[in-house]
Amino acid sequence: MAIVPQFAEIGTSIMKEHPVFGDLFVWLSIPFYVIVAWIFHTMERIGRTGENPFEGSANDVPISTIARGIEIDLRQNLGESLDEIPKPLAAIYDTQM
Repeated sequence: MAIVPQFAEIGTSIMKEHPVFGDLFVWLSIPFYVIVAWIFHTMERIGRTGENPFEGSANDVPISTIARGIEIDLRQNLGESLDEIPKPLAAIYDTQM
């Protein structure tokens, strides 16, 4: 509702050059509002998706894979045998967990 007076003022200022378009310019506030609302809604959804990066969904940080990789590297540097070193975690549906 706050952008309607602004669009009416812009329509009044362009009324001299384009009388029909200037008179109907206030109606452009509706699609403008829809675009702005969609942007804020999308930003909110993206924020909620990345809110907890360790809950285990497909877009989260693969903390278990990172920890297993560090463990493998440390054990290799300590000179342990290949039988004692654990295997890397397998990807499930092309996703690291």
